Amino acid sequence: MPPLRIRLLLLAALVSGCGAGLVVPSVAQEAVVCREGEGVVELLCRDRPVLRYHTAVVEPPAGIAPVFRRSGFIHPVWTPQGRVVTADFPADHPHQHGLFCAWVKTTFEGREVDFWNQAGETGRVEHVRLVSLRNEPDFAEFTVELRHSDLTAPAGPRPVLRELWTIRGRDVPQGFLFDLESRQTCIAESPLIVQEYHYGGMGFRGAEAWFAPRGEARFQFLTSEGLGRLEGNHTRPHWVAAHGEIDGGECGIAIMGHPRNFRHPEPVRLHPTKPYFVFSPCVLGEFRLEPGIEHRARYRYYVYDGPLDRDAIERVWEAYRQEQLE
Repeated sequence: MPPLRIRLLLLAALVSGCGAGLVVPSVAQEAVVCREGEGVVELLCRDRPVLRYHTAVVEPPAGIAPVFRRSGFIHPVWTPQGRVVTADFPADHPHQHGLFCAWVKTTFEGREVDFWNQAGETGRVEHVRLVSLRNEPDFAEFTVELRHSDLTAPAGPRPVLRELWTIRGRDVPQGFLFDLESRQTCIAESPLIVQEYHYGGMGFRGAEAWFAPRGEARFQFLTSEGLGRLEGNHTRPHWVAAHGEIDGGECGIAIMGHPRNFRHPEPVRLHPTKPYFVFSPCVLGEFRLEPGIEHRARYRYYVYDGPLDRDAIERVWEAYRQEQLE
């Protein structure tokens, strides 16, 4: 396997489409950094914000019930030109929060627990602690711990899953690039049974500008197989791009599933009108998260300005596929 720095150079060349004129940070320069702030951890690339993870509980805006307060999610996600491609507490689905992860239809010790839909108050996902933070010449990353709790347990909230997220950002010539690794472990004596359902897993809620109350087409989904939001629902693509206009300019985000993820390529739930989708292995049937056994899932996020360029996204995907299969 080539050294990390050589692999990053190859990745940068693939993203840009050519190696000519490629600017690579010196060993002493940290082009990508993460830092802890008040209630958040932020990732920046060349002094521009890339994303913000919430360690503190975020209270809902006026008019939205307190039950939807939440920590342990990513929002905003910015493009290089400063456009925000995620949304938080959207009026139609206030339980959706930028980039977030939760199972919907589960059974734990015979009880039905929904970690996704907060209004039912049967399950909760929350931030626990910042585990580590690293700034290296070639990348920056941080790891956080989250907890998924059963709120229906007779003796009070019962921790069921411990989840670790590692978010790593890298500098590339075009767009922003970061990876998210999720490692879930059942910490109870009984397994969590994830039932077959049409959504649930690693979710994305798109920009407020893309939401239309009457379902007008203000954005588009495109899958790696060239399908849109209707025909692409519950297909199994390698990546999904969400694209539209924000603040007078085109931009988007492409999210890719790791080749070694459980049930890869994972089915995706593409909402027919709203700007959100979910990588959902539960579409293919029930599975169990056994005590002490780690469930690992990894995703790459490519955020860009300008027209939707399928070839550019394919180059990012190919770099990801090659890198992770070494």
